[in-house]
Amino acid sequence: MTSRVLNKQHRVDNALRVSRDRLEAVTSTIGVGLAILSKDHTTLWANRVLKKMAGDVEGVRCYYTFFQRKEICPGCGLKSIFNHETDRIDIEVEGKDPEGNRIWSQVIKTPIIDNHGNVTSVLEMIIPITERKKAEEERERLILELEKALSEVKTLSGMLPICANCKKIRDDKGYWNRIEQYIAHRTDAKFTHGICPDCKKELYPELYEDAK
Repeated sequence: MTSRVLNKQHRVDNALRVSRDRLEAVTSTIGVGLAILSKDHTTLWANRVLKKMAGDVEGVRCYYTFFQRKEICPGCGLKSIFNHETDRIDIEVEGKDPEGNRIWSQVIKTPIIDNHGNVTSVLEMIIPITERKKAEEERERLILELEKALSEVKTLSGMLPICANCKKIRDDKGYWNRIEQYIAHRTDAKFTHGICPDCKKELYPELYEDAK
């Protein structure tokens, strides 16, 4: 190989290295994982953010290295992009990190097109949304607990027909119930009995006098 060819190859290699270094410098500050994928889901390149998230992923199938899956992610759509059926895929994927912890990511795929209009590869953006999903799950859990608690709360409302003499209450079936029985069946209240001073004076005047 002549020195001219060697020098040309050296210049090309240096240009590629500089371009790659610039790409790494730019993409490492955005906090988002980036990868370039081939048609068979092989990761051709990944930025430092993604490597920090999923380890050394280049040369391996994306669905395994990113999410520890053994099959293509639901809604992947990679082939649809290569077949020009769509120019954007936006999905949320649940998976596991290298330590086995549950993680969620928003995955956005867009085509990389050459000068002839051919899709040569796919750019995949992986945005971590684990904290957001955990917050959503916690909110849903709290809502369910609140709904359950509200369903167990019993309340009384409206006008209650009550006897002016014995104070029994008439229910919606026409039966008359003692007031404590009526309330106990419709609320969580429980009754304990005692005697107020006025009734004590009326029913047991001798005890009332002794208590003075």
